Amino acid sequence: MKEGGAMRGQSFIGLAGVVCCVGAPLALLGIFLPAGGLARDLRSPSAASYLRRGTEYLARGELDRAIADYSIAITFDPKYAKAYNGRGLVYRSKGDVDLAIEDYTRAVEIDPGLAEAYYNRGLAFQVKKDWNRAIQDYCSALALKPNWAGAHLHRGEARRQIGDAAGALGDYNRAIALNPKLEKAHYERGLLRAADNNLRGAVDDFSQAIRHNPRFVEAYVNRGVIHHRLGMPFAAIPDFDQAIQLNKHLAAAYFARGNAWSALKKSERAIVDYDHALALNPNLADAYNNRGNAHLAKGDLGAARADYSRAIAINPAYALAYFNRGIALRSYGNLADAQKDLEQSIKLDPRLKDSIQAISNLGGQEATSEASSRSSP
Repeated sequence: MKEGGAMRGQSFIGLAGVVCCVGAPLALLGIFLPAGGLARDLRSPSAASYLRRGTEYLARGELDRAIADYSIAITFDPKYAKAYNGRGLVYRSKGDVDLAIEDYTRAVEIDPGLAEAYYNRGLAFQVKKDWNRAIQDYCSALALKPNWAGAHLHRGEARRQIGDAAGALGDYNRAIALNPKLEKAHYERGLLRAADNNLRGAVDDFSQAIRHNPRFVEAYVNRGVIHHRLGMPFAAIPDFDQAIQLNKHLAAAYFARGNAWSALKKSERAIVDYDHALALNPNLADAYNNRGNAHLAKGDLGAARADYSRAIAINPAYALAYFNRGIALRSYGNLADAQKDLEQSIKLDPRLKDSIQAISNLGGQEATSEASSRSSP
């Protein structure tokens, strides 16, 4: 069922893919700085010396100076592939993805054996959600460096995005075999397993990600979501608590914890968490829907109806919110408005007809439905 607003399915989790270039390993440039760094004044100007100084500027986050030095290196040697690759990294760091792709492309044209340039261009295509071209570049990088765990990880991410679950799983498995401490590979494999309903496997992978990076906020949120899906909302609460402790501005964590409190029949606590989520992101239709359920559980029809209506205002195609508002209105005797909402819910999602019929067969015993906060690819 396609419901809700920006929070649907915790899809915000999936950001493990693209590496920020500032402070990234200088191996992405295909060069390494000597211990202690490099003096900034150049006594023997050359393409190589400007490349090294540009790389130092990049490592320090001095991006404009880095671009200047890489450009001078290219002036000294117009076929200096590593300088194009380095300048591409800087453009990517500045958000100029198209310029970065141009430089990476020039780098591989000059030196088809520069694996780092293929890899970096793959990351840039991934930013643009051009998954197939990203996969092609990761394949090129891996043909040159078959044991590059990071390239397997990112190719797995891109394959997951195009629905190639088997290929993604193979890449995640290979990345983990090459580097068992690569937390993002465990995390991404956890997302894949969750999508395949292998919930126990997903919990194990999220736990491994947390083991290798105890500050991995998204892994805590997703592990909590899976515990909830396994029917253990009480086990989910500590994970959401930890995520919120690490990042008090993550609406998804408050939303998911609110769902867990609702499952535990703690409506007051659920409402507090939905309030926090909506304060951080006022466009979370799912949070309005679920807060409406919590208000209704407390017997506050006015607040519940207002929340369902806000959810519908955000997403006019939100069948579940029409369904819940209709059920709430019917339970309080407003049959005419209830009928309109229930008919609209069925029009948007015909599967809800069975739910309405089941409630009628129970003699009018009403039950609202929540938008879930499950991990997803």
